[in-house]
Amino acid sequence: MRELKDLIPRRAMAAVLVAGAAVAGVHFAVLAPLARHTGAQEQRARELASEVAQASETARQLTEWLHQDRQASLADFRITDSMSPAQAVPALLQRLSALGTRHAIWVRSIRPEPAGAPVTVDPGDGAPRTYVRIPVRVTAVAQYRLLGEFLEDLKGQGGLAKVRKVHLSADASPGLVDVELWIDAFGRVS
Repeated sequence: MRELKDLIPRRAMAAVLVAGAAVAGVHFAVLAPLARHTGAQEQRARELASEVAQASETARQLTEWLHQDRQASLADFRITDSMSPAQAVPALLQRLSALGTRHAIWVRSIRPEPAGAPVTVDPGDGAPRTYVRIPVRVTAVAQYRLLGEFLEDLKGQGGLAKVRKVHLSADASPGLVDVELWIDAFGRVS
């Protein structure tokens, strides 16, 4: 019986080996990195889906909060010591909107985030109070001077809201700045 190498001419055997090496090279040089990239993209798609779900939940909660207290006068909406978290967020949103209009601040977005852990404070009257901190992120465009007036007016509103952080960057339009504000609203739990 003849061996395989006797049945296949040398050139054909060489062509088969070269083709096999080329297939292996394409696999390792092209297909394997492409598979890794696809896996990374699938992971990013899962992360984005999670972020979208979280944003949808935040929007649902915000809508629910805004519809809970329609009797209050929007012009007089202030965050007070007795407000629950469900009342504090709409109060802050309405106040930010009114102040933004008054000071010609173009508010791009106001995004409440999930509430933090409850914090108990004893103001010294023997009746400790428990509050929940609700971070709110605001992005806007403003003239620098008007932004200062807006922040001063917000500070003068009183109540349980605190500007935690301000980040400014140059806007493409002359005389304007891009603004990111991190504001904490506090709602009373007990």
